[in-house]
Amino acid sequence: MGAYRVRTALVCLALASNPGWAGDDLLAAIADGEALLDARYRFEHVAEDGRAKRADASTLRLRLGYTATWRDFSGLVELEHIEAIGRQRYNDRINGLTEFPLVGDAPSTEPNRYWIANTSLPETRIKLGRQKIDLGNRNWVASAKFRQNQQTYDSITATTTALADSTLAYAYVWLVDRTAGEDAVEGDFNSDSHLLDVGWTGWRYGKLGAFAHFIALDDRPDLSNRTLGGRIAGSAPLGPAVALVYTAELAWQTDYRANPTESSHLFALVEPGFRARGLTAKLGFRLLEGDGITALQTPIGAKHRNRGWVDKFSTTPEDGLIDRYGALDWIPTKPNWLGGTRVRAEYHDFIADNGGARYGDEIDLGVSYRFRDTVTLSLEYADYRARNFATDTRKFWASVALAF
Repeated sequence: MGAYRVRTALVCLALASNPGWAGDDLLAAIADGEALLDARYRFEHVAEDGRAKRADASTLRLRLGYTATWRDFSGLVELEHIEAIGRQRYNDRINGLTEFPLVGDAPSTEPNRYWIANTSLPETRIKLGRQKIDLGNRNWVASAKFRQNQQTYDSITATTTALADSTLAYAYVWLVDRTAGEDAVEGDFNSDSHLLDVGWTGWRYGKLGAFAHFIALDDRPDLSNRTLGGRIAGSAPLGPAVALVYTAELAWQTDYRANPTESSHLFALVEPGFRARGLTAKLGFRLLEGDGITALQTPIGAKHRNRGWVDKFSTTPEDGLIDRYGALDWIPTKPNWLGGTRVRAEYHDFIADNGGARYGDEIDLGVSYRFRDTVTLSLEYADYRARNFATDTRKFWASVALAF
């Protein structure tokens, strides 16, 4: 079935393209393409109560790619290699080292992206192949960039800005290549999913959006869901150098297709704040409903830095989750020796939606420095203190990334 979908999509791209290929030097266009390099070394330390040992993961990720454009077509091929440096002292879901805490960066070599795109329709791009998909605020559909192995999608996507002040995006996904790696249990999700996302920027104070996701996962039917929602995000000036910033989102999720359990859950997000001279301060309230049997889930959304950095709530507990948080984000605005620096701090208080039990709280700290738009250095620390959910866990990351 997957091969049939690919052949059909290729025919659609061919019909959308300009006729008259004769005379174009395709080989010359390929030779004039651009090489891509993306490398990242990271050291991750995890101390988790209840584990016999602490994890120390030293990993290197290397992505090599090539992209070229010919007429209304463009294409990209990218390979990814992840290597554990030195002796593995962490559980990567595959190596069986369960005495160590989990660090989801398993060594692997695989295609990361390969796609062909066509832009012959006005203000429209159709793309076929393995690609990144990031929709809205990345809560529901994301490429999960934090882990060394990026989440990508075997899919056909169409994005158009033909309507004034609007962006309309649609994707059909038949496979989700997840961060755990192809050799892990549930490394990939076979899918029959439709994703629709609409954005409108015609209002001066913010962007309005709406989405409809119909996610069917053959390997995990219990995670198949239908999610409908809307969001608003924007800012309004309060003075010469101060602005009010805000984000709000509301969504409703139900079971879908082969999901064996009936469910109906609400998602709500309210995040007001202000921005002044490079400093953004926010207070947030995030609700993922649960009834003690099922809870709202985001199986292909971003996990890290979404509901904390320790990732205790990547899967929503059956009693749901209320995340009350405050966040500071500082990016210096003046071009001085601090240019390229970013400092972040967050505090999260996690409680159960159903029953109100205190799960725990978390402190997250991070600083990064970007040099000449090619090299990024970062240090991050996160400390989850358990009350009635999971165990105390502390994580530290140090990384250097190079991309051009």
